[in-house]
Amino acid sequence: MDNNTGDGMLPLGHLDSEVDATGDLPDLDGLFDALASTVRRQTLCYLLDEPHTTVETLATLFADRRSTADGPVSLSERDRVVIELRHVHLPQLADATLVEYDSATGDVRLREFPDPVRDLLRFTQRYERAIEDGSSDGVDASRL
Repeated sequence: MDNNTGDGMLPLGHLDSEVDATGDLPDLDGLFDALASTVRRQTLCYLLDEPHTTVETLATLFADRRSTADGPVSLSERDRVVIELRHVHLPQLADATLVEYDSATGDVRLREFPDPVRDLLRFTQRYERAIEDGSSDGVDASRL
């Protein structure tokens, strides 16, 4: 059977055949909703390197990133980060089937997901870095 549609694109059935032990493709709208937040993207990027963490570790990481030249953020700001993670960001990532989140223990684990999702996440990392640096170096949309 020929999987080529003639326009260089593979049919959706081909995606299904590539999804194996890494799991099903997440719902596209849920995926893009999850990736719409910098905090959620940064959480996922952190989890790519450290697949198991806690809300407290993530809150410390994000609070440190919010520190200014005047010094570290206050404890109340860190508490706000914890609340945002617990009640907004982690539940949305869990709903998008990207993480497993145990609200009782605060444990967060990266779920297995297909390579196209992982590639998209890595692309967002490079893209955000390029924006911060003010250049388009390292951002190659053709690699997706």
